Amino acid sequence: MAQARQAIIERMFRPDADCEDAMALIWRLIEPHFDVLVERFLAHEAMVELSGGVAILPDERFRVRLHDHLRRVFVRRDPAVRFTDSPRIAVSHAAAGLPPSLYVASYYIFVTVVADELANGFRLPPDVLMRLRRALMRAAAEDVATTLAHGETPLDPGRGHLHAGTA
Repeated sequence: MAQARQAIIERMFRPDADCEDAMALIWRLIEPHFDVLVERFLAHEAMVELSGGVAILPDERFRVRLHDHLRRVFVRRDPAVRFTDSPRIAVSHAAAGLPPSLYVASYYIFVTVVADELANGFRLPPDVLMRLRRALMRAAAEDVATTLAHGETPLDPGRGHLHAGTA
């Protein structure tokens, strides 16, 4: 834990540190606690679902897909990964009858859980914590915007893409 903390501090204070560095470092911090974070996320998610009348069944496949997707979001070795995940997420949400607002709410619940973990689970200097939170919010906004854009674009139905008005 101390080594991960020190690595974050050193990398965040480099002059060339950027959002991608911060996201990879956040993933290194939270991945060992991923199961706990998912449980906290699902507890918050249940409250949103009760008000929206929609339920997510968190089986092992769901956890694995969530882990893989978030790892790709946080550790963006290939920026194109985000664009391959996003259409699939938009299509699956629309097929399940989930409104885009529920996707956005769910994503930001997870961002809140991760931000809380960063603030409370690690002893980070305030300026480092602020940089990590800023990077987290930026990446979340980009991912949500990309996914929602796929839901609003009328594409060729023969390719199985989502059509306008279905998300």
